[in-house]
Amino acid sequence: MTFKRIWNASYGFLILGGVIGLCAWGTYHWDKKSNPPMTPAQKVSEAEKDFQDDADEDYAIETEGRQATMDFAKNNLPGWTVKGLSSVDQGAHVFKLAIDLEKASHVTQLSVTARKFFPESGDPYWRVTADDPSIIKQLETK
Repeated sequence: MTFKRIWNASYGFLILGGVIGLCAWGTYHWDKKSNPPMTPAQKVSEAEKDFQDDADEDYAIETEGRQATMDFAKNNLPGWTVKGLSSVDQGAHVFKLAIDLEKASHVTQLSVTARKFFPESGDPYWRVTADDPSIIKQLETK
């Protein structure tokens, strides 16, 4: 190649690089102007959406839901022993769980739903509710 061809090729790359750089700079600054900072409600919505979209490949989310269910049983069913849990992800990490319970000679199962909540003013937390709350009252009397 001659010096002139090398010079023209280098000059072309310089112009192309400058155009790409300007486009990237313009896009960055355009986005900053068109996307104002998120409100607290938007941040919470984003956190919840990220949570729901998490693939949970290491089962950390399901483990959190199961632990919340164990805590629920311990706090609401004194005297009962949790023998085991069975959980199914209903979608978006809302879990349907069956709690296998035992107390003296009584054995029963309780169906619950575990769901994570995202408040604007604090850390997310799990809430577990019995599918049939009247069963909790019945178990308290046994």
